[in-house]
Amino acid sequence: MKTIDIYYRFERYDLNIKTRFKLVYCSEEYKPLHNKGNKGEIKVGISTHDYVKTNKSNKAVSKLKQNENHITSLYFFDVKHPELASGDIYKTLDALLFIISENVIEIFICKGKKPFINNLMQMMSDGDLDEEIKYLRNYDKKKIQFKNKTKSV
Repeated sequence: MKTIDIYYRFERYDLNIKTRFKLVYCSEEYKPLHNKGNKGEIKVGISTHDYVKTNKSNKAVSKLKQNENHITSLYFFDVKHPELASGDIYKTLDALLFIISENVIEIFICKGKKPFINNLMQMMSDGDLDEEIKYLRNYDKKKIQFKNKTKSV
């Protein structure tokens, strides 16, 4: 059974700026994340969370933003796996799973699975999603438009 529906990979594009990442490829377009900026590129950034409105046991310390708009808060699940995080898209039932490193942000969208986000994070932490993630990483990469040039990745 397929758990992850869409895969996005962003890479840091300026080594002097640690918090900004540009879309390298995706398995298919996901409208809430596929918003082009002024230069026609799709970028995201991570910053500290300046406003937290959640229950006391689950606080977000970071957030993902795009074109200065808030996309999701980032919830880190397991101290043994500090690279793993989760989030969601407001007014949807979609869950977002993240693997975050210094130079790469990978986002795995699980449509309609927000009610099971803790289970999904546990599955990711335990390695139960590794085969699906490997498949998506090797998926026939989609062509992404950058400044009116088609780049096949």
